[in-house]
Amino acid sequence: MSPSTNSATYSPKRDVIIMATATAISLFGDAMMYIVLPLMWQEIGLTALWQIGVLLSVNRIIRLPLNPLVAWLYQYISYKHGFYIAMALATVTTLAYGFSFGFVWLLTARILWGVAWTFLKLGAYLAIPTLASSEDRGYLFGLHKGITRTGALLGTLIGAILLDQIGLMPVMIGFAVASAATFILLPFMSNVRLTIPSKEEKRVEVSYAQLLRMRFIVSLLVSAMALTIVFDGVLKSTLTYLLDGHMTEGLMIGALLIGVATMGSLLQSVRVLWEGFLSPALGKMADRSRSPKTLFAASFLLTGLLLIVLPLPIPLVIFILVVLLIQLLATALEVFNLAIAAEASEQTSRVRMMTSFSVAQDLGAAIGPLAGYIAAEWFGMQALYAGIGALFIICGIYWLRTSDSLAQANIHYVERYVK
Repeated sequence: MSPSTNSATYSPKRDVIIMATATAISLFGDAMMYIVLPLMWQEIGLTALWQIGVLLSVNRIIRLPLNPLVAWLYQYISYKHGFYIAMALATVTTLAYGFSFGFVWLLTARILWGVAWTFLKLGAYLAIPTLASSEDRGYLFGLHKGITRTGALLGTLIGAILLDQIGLMPVMIGFAVASAATFILLPFMSNVRLTIPSKEEKRVEVSYAQLLRMRFIVSLLVSAMALTIVFDGVLKSTLTYLLDGHMTEGLMIGALLIGVATMGSLLQSVRVLWEGFLSPALGKMADRSRSPKTLFAASFLLTGLLLIVLPLPIPLVIFILVVLLIQLLATALEVFNLAIAAEASEQTSRVRMMTSFSVAQDLGAAIGPLAGYIAAEWFGMQALYAGIGALFIICGIYWLRTSDSLAQANIHYVERYVK
């Protein structure tokens, strides 16, 4: 579907930049909660440590049932209107974080933030395939991902610095004002309706049940969930623990002693630093490749090998190098996965495919930390990483050997069975 805008002024890249910028700013408050809750939980009215875990996870859990509902709404509103709703909620919730009114207050704010994030994430997932062509779909997804990731980093850095200087309430008020300021940008987005094709563009739509009977689609969804379980769950929550085994005395750089917490933070942040320019470049690589699924498979294979090596007793320098390579490949895997999913949505159903993809990601992000620590407790850290490394290698072999035939089978299924 072509956007119903004036072709002389219409710019898909401009729309994606505005969407990504608004999303990045909306993340300021959320990123601060990961600093504030563990450090100041009593000061902001919490009474037990378990409440911290609930507040940091409820926004992810609420997205699971919300994805289909928001996808349905996007069939009747433009994605610009969806972003208006999301940024209004982001402004309110960020402001609410600054007031210490206790657990129920913050729980309500975190649930509303989950609603806002569903509109933002799913809006982008639906809009970019609508706006893009096959020549720039991966690039636009990469551009959006790179800008958005920067928001979490800026929120963490700026918020942490200002928190010690002026306190929580002024910081959150400032971040809320920044979110509200995005309403200046939103009118410049094109007013595109997502899934109402013209008669000439009318195509068969695939149901959720039919999607889940396609091996190609199920492979994409399983891959998306595996990526979020490992990168947003296991690796993020256990990296500092692994690092502690390699840095028993810290690391001296000149006269500066780098401790485990600092090094862990640096290794986590470096991925965000390079995603601003690396994600668009990787997206463009996927657009120009004859077989982006081969790139996807190769990235899975190499990442699997590195994950197996990571918990082994290796020198610190090698450990850091392995972590950096895994973070690099994580960016590549997520961009390639998005590009392939967006292409598949054009053959099936844009709304149902990208909604299913978003649910798979949210489910993986929700269960990743818990599943990782339970597995580490039962089997040990080396066994955990050997298991997820083997899973990635299996995924890589699967995509390498069967991706083309699966894609063809997917097209044949739509042509033969979907009426």
